[in-house]
Amino acid sequence: MPKKILENGIESTLTIVPFYDRTQLIKETLDTLWDALTLEVLITMIIVLIMLFNLRASLMIAAVLPISILIVFILMRMFNVEANIVALSGIAIAIGTLVDLGIILSENIVRHLKEGQ
Repeated sequence: MPKKILENGIESTLTIVPFYDRTQLIKETLDTLWDALTLEVLITMIIVLIMLFNLRASLMIAAVLPISILIVFILMRMFNVEANIVALSGIAIAIGTLVDLGIILSENIVRHLKEGQ
């Protein structure tokens, strides 16, 4: 870093000291996101199995959720979006929305298939 000698003869140097390291916070948030994804997949599979008695619909939702989160992280990497707390919170909210949409869409698909027979 640059140095400067002051008028009284003291040498002044600039030092940068990090005062807030968010690494641990981001790791904890990723762990929370992983736990949320796992629980959402399990709960969604159980709900679809109980309500629709359809294993294929349950497995479809269980496959779509992790794949969609993987695609999000790939796109974040491609577009240089940092994995900060706001982005990870948005992903957690999106997981809930994906679960809701998956249940609604699978129920509608099963209903239409039964009506078509």
